[in-house]
Amino acid sequence: MRRPHLVLSFCLAAALGLAGCDSAAEKAQKHYLAGMELAEAGDVPRALIELRNAFTFDPAHPEARLVYARLTRDIGDLGEAYAQYQRVVETAPDTVEARHALAEISILISDWPEAERHVEALQRLAAGDPDTGLFAAALDYRRAVVARDPAAATTAAKVARSTLDRDPTSLIAHQMLISEAVSADDPGLLRAAVDAALAALPTERSFHLMGLRLLAEAGDEAGLGPAIEAFVAAFPADEQARQMLVTWYIDTGDLAGAETFLRRLATAPGADVAARMTLVEFRVQARGPEPGRAELDRLIAGQPAPLPYLARRAALDFDLGALE
Repeated sequence: MRRPHLVLSFCLAAALGLAGCDSAAEKAQKHYLAGMELAEAGDVPRALIELRNAFTFDPAHPEARLVYARLTRDIGDLGEAYAQYQRVVETAPDTVEARHALAEISILISDWPEAERHVEALQRLAAGDPDTGLFAAALDYRRAVVARDPAAATTAAKVARSTLDRDPTSLIAHQMLISEAVSADDPGLLRAAVDAALAALPTERSFHLMGLRLLAEAGDEAGLGPAIEAFVAAFPADEQARQMLVTWYIDTGDLAGAETFLRRLATAPGADVAARMTLVEFRVQARGPEPGRAELDRLIAGQPAPLPYLARRAALDFDLGALE
């Protein structure tokens, strides 16, 4: 006689046994597919976790590493992306996407031996790709500069110009043309090259800094302020950009502008004690002790943890001789 509970137990055991029999490759693939779904949904942090889980079961999973590298590059972690692309070509050396990324990153960070290696691979794998031609031209341009061969440099720079006709956002092409303008010792040409690069790539920090330097060297006060404001707009959390804007306001006598900007930082969501105290100190230095004290009184009344502001007010009162 069959016992129903024994049959049920056997079925459950068999089901559990099958569920636990996934190979490492199958488990890696499941994590990879889960990571892909999360990435497509825009949940990058969880996608990266799933992809790392895939590596646990299959360290050489090239598809997972490609996606992981792509995502880390998109969020600005260039070092991690580079390392992941390197892992891809170690096991799948003919992967065009990985070679392309490695060639591009190597050129951007001036790792010329690595750039040579990956561009050579690309010339074998994707010789007809326009980017392969650009990367090769970047190497030719560097060789021409080192050899002090202006004719060869001009020939390589022509590739950069044609690249911008099809892709105005090519960072390498803009860098080549800026370098060409520097070599030509032509301030007007250099300014035009930097302006074009900034228009195409407004979040490239190096172009902002170069543009600001050129404006300062030219004594272009009218252009400097808007350029600094654009720098801050592109990098709102950048401390150097913020400091430059405050300094510019002060240097031009616009204390109201400086205070307005500092107050915006001090009252923004997530503003910390340092941002609020920066506003206080500005008011003390620019307006006098009493306006600084008034700002502290406002903070003490409105902040749930007023101790830093109480301490600063006590120090200010001491300086004013108000301590009895």
